[in-house]
Amino acid sequence: MKEFIKKLLVVSILFILPSNVYAISVNIKCSAPGTVNVGETFNVTISGSADISTYWNGSVVNSSSNLRSNSGTGSFVEQNSTTSISKTYSFTALSEGTATISQSMTVSDENYNEKSFTSNTCNIKIVKPSSSSGSSSKSNNSTSKNTTQKEKSSDNTLKTLSVEGVKINPEFNKDTLEYTVDLSSDTTKIKIIAEKNDNTATVSGDGELEVKEGQNTFNIVVTAENGEQRIYKIIAVVSENDPITVKIGNKTYTVLKKLTGIETPTSFEKSTIKINNIEVECFKNNNIDKNLVALKDSIGNISFYIYDNDKYTKYSPISSENIKIIVLTPKSSEI
Repeated sequence: MKEFIKKLLVVSILFILPSNVYAISVNIKCSAPGTVNVGETFNVTISGSADISTYWNGSVVNSSSNLRSNSGTGSFVEQNSTTSISKTYSFTALSEGTATISQSMTVSDENYNEKSFTSNTCNIKIVKPSSSSGSSSKSNNSTSKNTTQKEKSSDNTLKTLSVEGVKINPEFNKDTLEYTVDLSSDTTKIKIIAEKNDNTATVSGDGELEVKEGQNTFNIVVTAENGEQRIYKIIAVVSENDPITVKIGNKTYTVLKKLTGIETPTSFEKSTIKINNIEVECFKNNNIDKNLVALKDSIGNISFYIYDNDKYTKYSPISSENIKIIVLTPKSSEI
């Protein structure tokens, strides 16, 4: 009898205990981009899987103040029992730093057995945005377009013009195009310094240049951005060794031995004569058998004179369209 009662108690206990005690196994993951830019909107996906059909109840945990949630509270209750679930949430990055996001989840089986889980944490690095190649290309295209539309500069003037170590005459003015400079007889080189007024213009003809005895002419060409040119001229006169001086009236002149850079007068050709047994370049007209020499006054002005047996007569041609009259003598009684 005692043995029967003992067996009956064991059977009763088995009926009282739950017929199925089962532990739910759940895996929850958080997926997000590793790096985003300030101001960028991005998505975070929370996915869960369970070994049995489960009811899901979750809430996003965001502990970072540099994020703004675009999906409300991020909480949800899944009404249907399922073995897996996936939810995507939208966020906007507000400032530089590191943001963290995770998902707290409570699951329950069909027998209302509940268990809480937390996903792994997503760490998002928020950085200052850099210019993309696309925006750079757009910027370059915009710049190119603006440059094309901009009217090109017509400024072809100089800001300064000088010859190193000596004074030019007259004083520089951007609207004055011709200057002279007197140099000592031992000068072989000069340095012309020309500074453009507009950075878009170009300058040529300046720099270190060779000079010879007598007159040397240099052209400094300024070309504007639109192609228009302006030419400044510097006449550099190198003093001669053993100068020949001539006094005419109350003025003293120097005979130029070299005529380099001086334009040949009409009906004349270049030649040479001797003055004071020194060879001097001149311009000769064989038809009238006369020679022209160049005389320079004390301030650098150069004029032609007819030279004949140590006598100097001012060369004063009178021209019309087809006729040129050369006055050979100042005497009014002779033609």
